[in-house]
Amino acid sequence: MLGSIWHKTINGVNDKCKISYLNKNEVIEFLSTQEPKNILCLGSRYGSINYVLNQLEQKYPDKFNKKTVYASIKDDEQITEPKTTSAIFTTFDSSKGLEKPICVIFDFDIAYWTQRLNKKDTKYDILRNIFCVAASRGKNSIIFVKNDDELNNSLLKGTDIIESKYYVKKDFLECEADTYRISDMFDHKYDEDLEECLDLLDIKEIYSQDTTKIKIKSNDGLIDISPCIGIYQEASYFKKYDIKQEIEQFISTDRNTQAFAMKEFKKFIKKRNKIDDLILYFTYLDTGQIRYINQVKTPFISIEEEKAIHDRLSTVFKKQEQIQELCYSVLGKYKNGITIDIIGFADVIKDNTVYELKFVNELKRAHFLQTASYMLALKIPKGILWNVKNNTSYQIAIKDVEEFKKQVCKTITKRLNIE
Repeated sequence: MLGSIWHKTINGVNDKCKISYLNKNEVIEFLSTQEPKNILCLGSRYGSINYVLNQLEQKYPDKFNKKTVYASIKDDEQITEPKTTSAIFTTFDSSKGLEKPICVIFDFDIAYWTQRLNKKDTKYDILRNIFCVAASRGKNSIIFVKNDDELNNSLLKGTDIIESKYYVKKDFLECEADTYRISDMFDHKYDEDLEECLDLLDIKEIYSQDTTKIKIKSNDGLIDISPCIGIYQEASYFKKYDIKQEIEQFISTDRNTQAFAMKEFKKFIKKRNKIDDLILYFTYLDTGQIRYINQVKTPFISIEEEKAIHDRLSTVFKKQEQIQELCYSVLGKYKNGITIDIIGFADVIKDNTVYELKFVNELKRAHFLQTASYMLALKIPKGILWNVKNNTSYQIAIKDVEEFKKQVCKTITKRLNIE
């Protein structure tokens, strides 16, 4: 299949590699008999790959756990890296360079291919390569997971991929706006576009005498808990931060599962109601990985570490600050009239200044652009990006608001036709 799609001979192919097709429950049964070090699972971020991961860790905890299984939660730079001896659960996009004796491929179907192909910034050649690389990661055994609804969603064939070269994306005229989340809209964008955005910002480092790094372990085994730490610094300090409300709002976004999910959450908080537990529950909902509530040891931040965070935050903020400010703005529009909107929640608003708080080893370009985007949406001219971990902070101003809007539109849409 791969040779015909790429129009070339594939060298080094194992002629004895076994190809099979199983449903997800058959996959669970099969993998339970295998060694974790031999397993690579690839699929969409929120597909049935999480169901299989969760079932393996719940049914066979001695074999599949935080010491033997690596499961990614994002496609960019990872805090925690897999070991050669660990099973790996990740996405098609992260599969390059990975290879195991057994590769299980989820979501290799018409629905997921079409969903990805229909995204406005998707390029056919790149998507074709992502899917084909994913389908070639097994040395001895490649398992394609059959969809539960095979009548309406069949597995993807080589001919489907080849014919899609001439696929015409669905027009999105039926919608009135194309909305981007500020928190992640600068991920996986062209470097040169990000640099042009940065050139439109006036960034000045704020001097700090104390740049002591607050050292907090960001993993529990192979589980990345860095997102939990970022939430913890705000949820534990600011009085107005309601983590329960955050969870309930998250649950309410899916009407199909809302009733069941709310029932499960209420059952959970009867037994575990501390801030650590609630943050882990939120992260479980966000990632789909139940290992966050079943395996991460609590408290994941000690009393001393919490005090260090609070002492640092208290040099700038009171506990009653205005936080999680909703912001929304129309940046521009496509040539077909659809508007390009951005939405998000600014961490703190104080003295007519937008504060974006991070707890990371190193600030990235996206962090500066996020801060500026919150400023833009709230029409506040001054912003401060503060990495609480090492107490480095930067004052940010937008040099030319209209030019910045245009450049952000170009960047987040990957240069699609905009006015």
